[in-house]
Amino acid sequence: LFLLTALMWLFFRDAPSLDERHRNGALPRPGEVNHAPAQPFVLAIALSVPYVICGFTDLGLISTHFVPLAEGRGISPSVIAWALAVIATVNLGSNLITGHLADRVSLTTLLSVMYLWRAFSLAFLMTAGDPTSILLFAAINGMVDAATIAPTAALCAQLYGHGKIGTAYGLLSAAHQFG
Repeated sequence: LFLLTALMWLFFRDAPSLDERHRNGALPRPGEVNHAPAQPFVLAIALSVPYVICGFTDLGLISTHFVPLAEGRGISPSVIAWALAVIATVNLGSNLITGHLADRVSLTTLLSVMYLWRAFSLAFLMTAGDPTSILLFAAINGMVDAATIAPTAALCAQLYGHGKIGTAYGLLSAAHQFG
């Protein structure tokens, strides 16, 4: 985490000077609203914290502990396999939908709703104890399992510009893996 923070500081510490922003058209004209980041490092940290949690809940909890949790609750291996298939199938559709929505709605609102839905799905998992509820959890969780990728990448492009999207999203992906 310290290495990741240092890399973010290295790549995002310097905001362009006022003169550079005027020349590049990054400052708004009178009556326009500018959404350019004033403090790129702070934004990088603000983007990475939810993505670390995303990685922890996706890779750390579900990918690692879902099968033993379901087995411990007496769920048969075939139902567990079906649940994983449901997560993957619903995930495919939700990725397409969120990619479409990322171009049309507020990215911060979309991501907020998705992270709240993920929290709801994990809370539901804590009460799921029969095959039907495990499969229902799989459908609910599959809606947001990897669907945060497109809106997060779009938000990186919006905040840092297309010239730094590779670096910004690469560091964000490292934060996700850290989780």
